[in-house]
Amino acid sequence: MNITESLSIIQELLDRQLNYWKQQLAGANPLLELPTDRPRLAVQTYQSKNQSFILPSSLSDGLVKLCHQDEVTLYTRLLAAFVTLLYRYSKQEDIIIGSAIGEKNQVALRTNLSGNPSFQELLTRVNSVVSDAHKHQDLPLEKLLAELYPERSLSYHPLFQVLFRLENATEESTAHTAIFDLTLSMSEKDGVISGTWNYSTDLFDDATITRMMGHYQTLLAGAIANFKQPISQLPLLTVEETQQLLAQGNNSFSEYPEDKKLHPQGDGVFGHGEEITNAQCPKRRGGCPSPPTRGWSFPPLSINVFISYLRHR
Repeated sequence: MNITESLSIIQELLDRQLNYWKQQLAGANPLLELPTDRPRLAVQTYQSKNQSFILPSSLSDGLVKLCHQDEVTLYTRLLAAFVTLLYRYSKQEDIIIGSAIGEKNQVALRTNLSGNPSFQELLTRVNSVVSDAHKHQDLPLEKLLAELYPERSLSYHPLFQVLFRLENATEESTAHTAIFDLTLSMSEKDGVISGTWNYSTDLFDDATITRMMGHYQTLLAGAIANFKQPISQLPLLTVEETQQLLAQGNNSFSEYPEDKKLHPQGDGVFGHGEEITNAQCPKRRGGCPSPPTRGWSFPPLSINVFISYLRHR
């Protein structure tokens, strides 16, 4: 086989993969709208910080044990929990995140979360997405971007703004420039699972990422204990947050659009221009306010409202 024939075969392979990715990403929302501490700048500064964590040994052991039992890789399980976190924060059912697979090629992983699947069902969906991505990883990301987005915004990455990777435990995430809004880098060594969040300081405060780290670990633990539970009902608040809210008796996360806020009024709350009493709250579609999806807030609510929220999630 001469050089011309070899190049022709390679080009045919890349063309097939390009067609696959065009179909896979057709109609996708180009922006994952996570709650941020500041509005997105017209031009990114790429400044970032890192925060790291180590999972408790009981949680790491549980994850590794489950991976051996159901033959789902640690990568897929950690990724599925991360996708669940993004879904809970954004309430978007069609989520694209980037990931490095194979020879460190970055690919776009598009997950369909419609129908409020159980975590077990989500694992199946994510596993299928990852498997297909592996089969079509040869196309360079820049070539795909050039085809899909010839004109790009300077405010965000055109295809995905969040990256996930499971890296070698000897690698260190020391970067202080952020191409993406968020990057979660996980590693495992000798049964110890750790991670590092790299985040854009244009968008996020340190405290916000600290809270997000806690929510991710809570989701991981909840997915082990209740893997058949719908992902919208998996626990999100940390033990400390729950205890603090119960102890204070008048503070809770709220879930609301950026231009709407909940305000206390006697024994009920106002939202979306109307009063919602404690008695009505469980009967409303979606129940009481749940952890954040648009903006961050800790508006005062009565203890009865918060307890009602806990009971009807």
